[in-house]
Amino acid sequence: MKKIKNILVSGNSFTQDGIGGVPPGHGSEGGCSYINQGQGNISEPNNWVGMLSRKLDIQSLVNMAASSHGNILVADTIRSVIDIHEYPTKNTLVIVTVSISERLDVPCVFGHPDASKFVHWDNTLCGHTYLNRFSKTYKKIEKEIGLDIIADLGYERLDFLFNYLENKGYEYIILLTENEDLNNSSFLRIIKNRNHRLVNLSPGIGLHDFATITKHNTVNNYHPDQIGNTMIADQIFNFLTKQYSLETD
Repeated sequence: MKKIKNILVSGNSFTQDGIGGVPPGHGSEGGCSYINQGQGNISEPNNWVGMLSRKLDIQSLVNMAASSHGNILVADTIRSVIDIHEYPTKNTLVIVTVSISERLDVPCVFGHPDASKFVHWDNTLCGHTYLNRFSKTYKKIEKEIGLDIIADLGYERLDFLFNYLENKGYEYIILLTENEDLNNSSFLRIIKNRNHRLVNLSPGIGLHDFATITKHNTVNNYHPDQIGNTMIADQIFNFLTKQYSLETD
């Protein structure tokens, strides 16, 4: 695999840290706010995404992750950014962080009174936002659909994304938030022939479990702390260099 220049990632609060940069395309190579590219102020990463971007010394980063959201948002935002912008397949890495399966994502227009406060993009990256999962509007829809169907809808959307990326020739890797997905037959079906893309953090496999077992988590005992995020970035970096013979110079 050639040197990675572009990272496109989506997920939930374990991945969210602002957009983090600018996509390539339309005459621009894009940008990453965590790397000195002559832009002036350089941001400090709050989690593993920015840390990994620095280790890989990439050109462009776009982080579409949104706290409290689920797999429909994860899958749809990645496809949206690729459809709008000119991401080359030869040096782009897509990172898919699988979210909590029982979370439904309901799209809505920008400016909707019940729109999610955790969405940081505008219509140059995705043409819509999503409902706040704690709003009455959302709760009514969630109750009518049911959590089991919501989980299956999210997994189906991830499967569609994986096929989309494979058909277009994009390299991608998969991370889990929680290990419970590995006990779900629907998830196991879509991951069956893609296990080589799954980053198994050690110990724990998933991001939450890794932070809990290593005790490198924040005061709420849920998300990784700074040391935990650094360790996660290191493990993903090592996975990439070994699995894909990644050029790091």
